Amino acid sequence: MLFLLFNPQLVEQPPPQPALQQLQASGSVQLVRRGEQATMSMRVPVPPERAWTVLTNYARTFAAMPDVAAVQLVSRQGQKLRLQQVLQAPYTFGLRINVLLEGEENPQTRNLRYRLVRGDNIRALSGEWTLTPDAEGTLVRHTIQLTPEIPGLLQSSFRSLHDASLRQSFETLRQLMLAPALSDNRVPSNSVTTTTTPSPLSVKAKG
Repeated sequence: MLFLLFNPQLVEQPPPQPALQQLQASGSVQLVRRGEQATMSMRVPVPPERAWTVLTNYARTFAAMPDVAAVQLVSRQGQKLRLQQVLQAPYTFGLRINVLLEGEENPQTRNLRYRLVRGDNIRALSGEWTLTPDAEGTLVRHTIQLTPEIPGLLQSSFRSLHDASLRQSFETLRQLMLAPALSDNRVPSNSVTTTTTPSPLSVKAKG
């Protein structure tokens, strides 16, 4: 952990506000942090329907994220679902963090809200995805509020490393949305899965 704290190459600071506006205008990833809350946004030249299909293909899309070591869609009932993940990244300081999230989709407005059910070393976690059509395709926005259970000395390092990971994840998401459409293996939204206890993660395991 001391190595992480004193290695400046691992710390990425958000650019000043004028630079953020330029990044958004150019279609690049924008990040705005206010304390424990971070908001990411980007414009992707694809229809909202395509962006929503990729975002809600949880097993495939979230398995591709650089900070996700394993992921599984545990259950779905209507528009409500539970997703289990194992996180491992520089911002977890090498630890494997197990989290169980509960989400609710709104396909009409292309909105996805989620919250933490339980998680290792996490005091609170919630967030929201919104997809909005615009002249360039789709504006993708993700707001996340995360309160880790770590000493105060590590808070600044954690936020910088988490911001860097969020940017990487958004770039990965952009690539997935721009890639040629593949067959969709998601569980249909009108199906019901009766699983209530998370089963062992098997969709993806790194390392």
